[in-house]
Amino acid sequence: MTIPGAPTGLAVSYDEDRVKIDWNAPVFTGGYQIALTYYKVEVQTNTSEVYSEIACQQTQATMIALSTPTCSI
Repeated sequence: MTIPGAPTGLAVSYDEDRVKIDWNAPVFTGGYQIALTYYKVEVQTNTSEVYSEIACQQTQATMIALSTPTCSI
């Protein structure tokens, strides 16, 4: 077993107060026989301090007005 590949197809969209991030699961799972089920989403300010961090089971996350991000289907 090895480290899984990186997610692909990253897409970011935004409006006045919302940022939405979508991605595709990695093709290479590291040799594991199951699909990857958790993704770490980290939001940082422009000073590189970690603002918020969550673990998503889906391949989408939304953050509204610099609040804690949420995972969505």
